[in-house]
Amino acid sequence: MSEIVFRYVDDRIGELALRPLDPARDVDMLHSWFVDPKCEYWGLRDSTVEDVRLRCEEIAASPTHDDFIGLHNGAPALLYERYVPSSELGPDVYTPLPGDVGCHFLAAPTTAPVRGFTAVAIRTMFEFLFSDPATDRVIGEPDVRHSAMLALVLRYGTVVEREVVLPTKTAYLCSTTREHFHTAVNALPGGSRRSR
Repeated sequence: MSEIVFRYVDDRIGELALRPLDPARDVDMLHSWFVDPKCEYWGLRDSTVEDVRLRCEEIAASPTHDDFIGLHNGAPALLYERYVPSSELGPDVYTPLPGDVGCHFLAAPTTAPVRGFTAVAIRTMFEFLFSDPATDRVIGEPDVRHSAMLALVLRYGTVVEREVVLPTKTAYLCSTTREHFHTAVNALPGGSRRSR
């Protein structure tokens, strides 16, 4: 289950590759990420290993969600969760359109941060999602307290629709169209695509 499903190479930080999450192999690692204070916005700080195992197994069996581990030059460093937005967001919060896909993102806590890594990881997320021709728009709902995450997604053409109250957080409902993403990327220094 370690099949690489997507690769993105950045001249500065190297390769980011995505593989499907393997609940049996990844649960202890994910638990250590979720309980770290740097990952507070996922709301799993008090989770046990068993809680994380059950979460991983539920997502692995879900027809609306799938998780991927992001590898930075071969080492696990990211969690990407792709989902059908209407499975998490009610009609009072979100109006689905054909071609919508949702995504959650987590950068693993580290004691040796790499400058620019999270920005490239966010770009990789969008490159991966838009590599599917059926995806027209990416929906996200970053916690309103997570201003750093909001700033990063805005740089890639994301638009804040409005503030929404969800069961576990107050968030910004955001959308990123394929067109807005590519326009934003082309405006960045060195904006040409480097995925393979």
